Amino acid sequence: MIRATALMLGLLLAAALPHPERSSASSFQHVVVIVIDGARPDYLDLTPMPNLRRLMRDGTVYTRAWIGQMIANTPPVHATLATGTLPRTNGVIGFGWKDPSTGRMTWPTSMEAVMRGEQQRVLAAAGVPTIAGTLRARRPGLVAASVSSSKFFAADAMGLEANYVVFRTRPSRTTSQPSAVPGREPPSGVLDAPSLRDPRNPADAWATDAALALFRAVRPQVLLLNLPATDEQGHATGGIVAPEIMSRIVQIADVQIGRLLRAYEDAGILSQTLWVVTSDHGMVPGERLVDVAQLRKAAAEAGARLMGGGGSSAEFWVDDTGKIEAAARAIAGVGLPGVSAVYRKVREGAGFAYIPVEVGPPVPGDLDAAYRYLFSTFAGAHGPEIAVPYRENTINRGDQPTDPTLPFRYRGSHGGVSWLIQHIPLVISGPGVRRGLVADYPARVVDIAPTILALLGAVPTGMDGIVLGDAFDVPPGGSLELQEAQARRLRPLQDALIAASRRDRTGR
Repeated sequence: MIRATALMLGLLLAAALPHPERSSASSFQHVVVIVIDGARPDYLDLTPMPNLRRLMRDGTVYTRAWIGQMIANTPPVHATLATGTLPRTNGVIGFGWKDPSTGRMTWPTSMEAVMRGEQQRVLAAAGVPTIAGTLRARRPGLVAASVSSSKFFAADAMGLEANYVVFRTRPSRTTSQPSAVPGREPPSGVLDAPSLRDPRNPADAWATDAALALFRAVRPQVLLLNLPATDEQGHATGGIVAPEIMSRIVQIADVQIGRLLRAYEDAGILSQTLWVVTSDHGMVPGERLVDVAQLRKAAAEAGARLMGGGGSSAEFWVDDTGKIEAAARAIAGVGLPGVSAVYRKVREGAGFAYIPVEVGPPVPGDLDAAYRYLFSTFAGAHGPEIAVPYRENTINRGDQPTDPTLPFRYRGSHGGVSWLIQHIPLVISGPGVRRGLVADYPARVVDIAPTILALLGAVPTGMDGIVLGDAFDVPPGGSLELQEAQARRLRPLQDALIAASRRDRTGR
């Protein structure tokens, strides 16, 4: 969690930096959304970040922003970011899920599937709106670009209705290949810079190099940028338990923000650009381990299949819906200490909901409400039949470097419902945004797209999120009242997750 004293000190220090004249939202020309992948808010206290602090000073900072959805990993959160819709609406659940039309497991986020357009087809079939598409309806000819480096699935997930979706294939020792989703390639020559073919070019610098090449060549009015290095190093080190490493990584991310700010300033459009800086999830170290093999075995014997959404939770699909309850009880019966509870999907009216399995101690009422809310966000036809939340700072044993039998050996992970995974930074800055506001409203990722659209004068429709009216110089009519009603619902859920996190980490 961002410490209030450190945050205010940073804002005061940033006040000494020069800043451009502000303009009204009506003079909008550009919007830039930067995702520092896997960044926890307390990472921002590890090192000076003058470029991010500049945006914080000139805009609104949400100290209790959170993902507010499941599964807490890259594809679904980036899809939500671009569409303002939850996984239950847009159909992107994780890296893979059960296709409700065939009953078979599908991985639309693999490299091969992305290049075939499978993740884009899932989103298009859902008929969800997008930032780019909504703005293009008001401004025909609008150009949008979605960029990452190694996280092609991130660029693709937030690139629905973007003109360009750019990333790099995994670099070898001798070369790094710029690539793009077929049909979304930039003009010839745009990605020919030597730095984009240099395998030594770090991930975040590569992504920013590609974004700046697109900026110079096609001047996108909408730029969506994923910086993946913070997540990669968080997995490798455990994140916050390796502050000397993570401080360098987030400092590099700040350098990339500065490069973009200077480019827009040099082009004379900084004061007409809306900036959003956020993350797609937090990261927890593996202080407690779950032997996921035991869960997988119990599930398989009961007719369920593990399709893990992340190393800090477990999700299961069941082919025979008549076996859901028995499978959930079998999983709960394993009784692993890192497992917080087991929930199963049930029909509720025209949709679905998740209820706890009554095996072992009951989940406290406030925490149960938080879990039910988070699981409701993927409670659709694509969603898992069984959801298993883990305690704070708990990851699968198979993600540990001490286990040589599995390919993914992480010291840190994410994917779950715990507070240090759900809690993310969120900064909004630019035309029409309140300057210097530090807000404790529980803003969610799903609220970002409608807020961007409203700030740019568009009317968001068909979105699950709401407009964050408190970030506006002049809030849209009714937005503050809707926000306050939402806050009364969401704050107790956050409080329950925060209290559970504290108990898990300290025993109190």
